[in-house]
Amino acid sequence: MGKKINVRGISIEGMAAHSPQSFYPLGYMLEHDGVRVYHAGDTELLDDLTGFQGNVCLLPIGGGTTMDCVDAVRAVKTLKPDVAIPMHYNTFDNIKQDPAEFKQKIEEKPGQDKSHRPQAGQKYKY
Repeated sequence: MGKKINVRGISIEGMAAHSPQSFYPLGYMLEHDGVRVYHAGDTELLDDLTGFQGNVCLLPIGGGTTMDCVDAVRAVKTLKPDVAIPMHYNTFDNIKQDPAEFKQKIEEKPGQDKSHRPQAGQKYKY
């Protein structure tokens, strides 16, 4: 954590994460041309999110050993990304979540679309 590497012009930094099922949980901050993308990985909500601000944040919403929808909404309210992408949900029965609920809870004003839910394999351009 805290170290950056550069791969083909993309800066990659390991970020703190917390998962009771992992010895070395990590999230990642990727940066290219001034755009920062935070991939939280398998993590619960952290007490301190200083330095985790990204233009785009990928956050788990499934619960269990990761953030649930409520904690992911808390993270969005703290991080204030331009776009939040829910992940790690609905792949197993114990992490069932409705991404529409996440979207509804993070939009501060009606019609303000901060959430994006790509289909598996779909590309997203910021």
